[in-house]
Amino acid sequence: MQDPEGTLPIWRAHGPQSDWEGAIQRNLHPTSETTQLAVSLSFVNATGDRCTAALGYLAPTSATEHDLAQRLRQLPDQTLTIQSPHAQIQAPYAQQNDADEILLRATTAAEASIAQIPQAERPTYLSALWRHSEGMGFALKYFAPEICDRLQYVPDITLTGMQQSINEAGAIAPSEYTVRFSKYSYEKQGEIKTTASVAIVTADGSEKQFGAISARCAYLPVGTTVKAHLAIDDSGKSATMRVLDRVASSAADEATYAPSRQELRQWCAVAISKDDKPLTAKIIAKGQQLNALYVAETGKADSKPPLGYRHSAVVISEGDLREMEEAIRAAQEMLQVIANFQQCFHHAQTEIG
Repeated sequence: MQDPEGTLPIWRAHGPQSDWEGAIQRNLHPTSETTQLAVSLSFVNATGDRCTAALGYLAPTSATEHDLAQRLRQLPDQTLTIQSPHAQIQAPYAQQNDADEILLRATTAAEASIAQIPQAERPTYLSALWRHSEGMGFALKYFAPEICDRLQYVPDITLTGMQQSINEAGAIAPSEYTVRFSKYSYEKQGEIKTTASVAIVTADGSEKQFGAISARCAYLPVGTTVKAHLAIDDSGKSATMRVLDRVASSAADEATYAPSRQELRQWCAVAISKDDKPLTAKIIAKGQQLNALYVAETGKADSKPPLGYRHSAVVISEGDLREMEEAIRAAQEMLQVIANFQQCFHHAQTEIG
């Protein structure tokens, strides 16, 4: 089968498929006995468009059983068309090609491996993962308790952007503050970017962004609240943060993140593309909340919030945050693939003349 990403509808189909049309025809460039007859599938995708994709090659035993070599010679274009075929799922093949199944197996394998690590050795594994940038995300997801236990050993964190719009708290005096690890979105050359940040938690529980975390500094999971000493450097452009202790809070407080309008738009676009109606409705509701709060703050009933706008009253859970970030990352990677393809295609056209 030629579906390593599991994007075709064959893996979950069972029984008659009225909108499918299969086609079997000779492969003009076979490489072996098993690639003599090519199989393609025409189907209607989730957006209602008809697509045609190669499935792979017909097994020689099936070709012999149905005498296809002789039958194809008698058909127009030597192509056998099968209308509304009957699909019967074969679990081993589905498990090898279904993208959801592959992701589930990877996640299950990771969780099973972590469960086997003796409790006394977990800090050692955490240290090994944290030394490499590609291991930090894994460590943040599966070793959060150990990270929080090490708060007293967290090196000083450098914060930047004290003279920029990210610093909503202003020129604060050197002192102890309750702060929360967060994220901040901003526009640069027409593009919305998001960076790890620190926000000061006010008396009423709301957040005021203070500074972006330097790329060279380690930081704790988004939503983690700590007591920390903050001091703006003499230059006025950066600040030093020293973590003192973790703040005990409810699970709801720990698992909240205020997404920007841009993040909600990107997440919603992915949900729509997957025809996930419940998730789409949920995201739209968050966006409407954000719009209403912006109107209440500014009085601009006819204006939409800036793409980087967020509000502490509009939050999503930690699980939703992970889902949103993964959806946005996957969409951005796909856009990059398309852009690279278009560039290569343009170069090819130029060379051909």
